[in-house]
Amino acid sequence: MILNSGYYFEIVSYIASIGFVSLKIYCKLFVFCLCLSYLCYVNQLKANKMKTTELTPTDSRKSFYGKARIIEETNEAGERVSKLLSYSTIVAEYNHNSNTMTVNGWYSATTARHINSFLSYFGFNTCSKSELENYRQ
Repeated sequence: MILNSGYYFEIVSYIASIGFVSLKIYCKLFVFCLCLSYLCYVNQLKANKMKTTELTPTDSRKSFYGKARIIEETNEAGERVSKLLSYSTIVAEYNHNSNTMTVNGWYSATTARHINSFLSYFGFNTCSKSELENYRQ
């Protein structure tokens, strides 16, 4: 049985609330929960038979080393969409039917590189930090 990823965070929050562990152990548990959440998401992708591909950099880097992936699926409206998974977070989405791009803000410099490669991959212009924070296309 695959548990909902939020379940792991509830466990860690409960442990923290009763004062059972130190901050160091709490941080390790939190990282562990992030990893489990990611594994849950990957298992959901496999179960739904969604197509995933590794995003390639558009700058001088050789690879994102599996940290940025494109997930191709069909949304509830029956439209083909591609989502950018940066680490374990969906940070951007491209709708193939309407040719629209949605960027969910700015996260970090590395994730911004992932987003800019994703934009470039689908023929959109790359953006600065302030442009990513307010992206509308």
